[in-house]
Amino acid sequence: MIKCALTVCFCIGMLSWVMANPNLPAVEIVEAKFEKKISFEARSVQGKATVSLLDDNQVSLYAQTWKDQASIGKVFDLDALPSGKYVLFFETETNEIIQPFQIEGGRVKLKENDRVIRHVPIVRKAGEYINLSWLNDETTNVQIAIQDESGANVLEEKLKGVLKVARRYDISRLESGIYLVKVKTKAKTYYREISW
Repeated sequence: MIKCALTVCFCIGMLSWVMANPNLPAVEIVEAKFEKKISFEARSVQGKATVSLLDDNQVSLYAQTWKDQASIGKVFDLDALPSGKYVLFFETETNEIIQPFQIEGGRVKLKENDRVIRHVPIVRKAGEYINLSWLNDETTNVQIAIQDESGANVLEEKLKGVLKVARRYDISRLESGIYLVKVKTKAKTYYREISW
């Protein structure tokens, strides 16, 4: 009963966060039924967005970036690609969408249930502070580091078993310059450059 109640609370919390965050675009990715093509479309996109086509070894076969374009789309003609596993990767300033698919027997096989949506850490400078927020879909360990131009850590924090990160770091004692904020999660390491 307690697990059920916690699950409901978590789902309601995630739903309210998504509804309160208008930066999450509506994305549609579908395969053509009788052609070796994938259609990609995203609406309500804000800021910078990149769509990439990767092979099974994470080698980029195609990438295109848009900036401040609310609606974007692309049809991928996959005729030249051999049978195998591939990933369509869509990244915005607030989230990533990973859509795996296969090419088998000259046909594209894509299942929406295989799609993974991840939130990316949001890093902002506000006065003498760096604000960092991040929401995950499961509890995980997170390592946060702020590095100076030489690559030395000026701040480091390790968090265990977190679902959400909301941190404020005082940078008033640091000299002006370019700093790298590094957020290491189980799935990926994110890098954000900040300068003042």
